[in-house]
Amino acid sequence: MRRIAIIGCGGAGKSTFFWNTGWVPTPKNQWVNIQEELTFAYLE
Repeated sequence: MRRIAIIGCGGAGKSTFFWNTGWVPTPKNQWVNIQEELTFAYLE
């Protein structure tokens, strides 16, 4: 298994993948799609 670390300064926008407007969590099925897109883009 390969892991990806999201690092950066506070306030840099790292949590934008996890939350929607109004601090509503991203639904799990949508979050899985985001992870797959990011992973496949990294592997290409």
